[in-house]
Amino acid sequence: MWKLARKDAQLLHMNTRTEKAGDEDRLACDLKIGITVPNTFLDELCLGLRAAFYNRPADKDLLDQEDHRPVLSFPQLAPIEWDRDWTGVRVTLHYGVRDDGDVVLDVATINKLALTLKDGGSVEARFRVQWHPDVDEHPEYMGKLAAMLENRQISITVEQIERESADEGVIDGTTGPKTSSNPAMDDAEAQAGDATLTPPEPTKRRRARATIGADA
Repeated sequence: MWKLARKDAQLLHMNTRTEKAGDEDRLACDLKIGITVPNTFLDELCLGLRAAFYNRPADKDLLDQEDHRPVLSFPQLAPIEWDRDWTGVRVTLHYGVRDDGDVVLDVATINKLALTLKDGGSVEARFRVQWHPDVDEHPEYMGKLAAMLENRQISITVEQIERESADEGVIDGTTGPKTSSNPAMDDAEAQAGDATLTPPEPTKRRRARATIGADA
């Protein structure tokens, strides 16, 4: 999965609601985040995606930089929506100069990723973070989020949580099939795993055996 480390961002929208969890109501919160990232972010979604939309520059002085692809191939392209949910994610919203101002969203889901490709090599990304606040453990979080929304300017860290036990209910997206952002990579990893876990059976040699006829 793609990651962010203290990336400058904007908190664009916040929506709170209740969801049914059995017979009880459970508080839920949706946050809309906006960031600007280099176009190398596209290859974190799917290897080769950046080369599909960006070309190398015509300037001969820059041609030696093989990884440099700033020229947008299709300037008329509308924003791209990436249809995937990333679950079991920890999103940390940093606000202020001290870490005690952070809001840590554990076991969150990221979805509704929309990408606006820009000529020059940057990408404007917007996505939704879905999360269930624990107001008993962190009653101050909703007030902090309201302050962030008013100011809009934040920094954000996105990382995958590894599941420590089956009881945690956290999905580990770092290993195993169907966990990367690239489905083709998932299939390749699954095939490689099958080949590793199930070695081929050794070929049995046939022993030459003389056959004696019944009339001999």
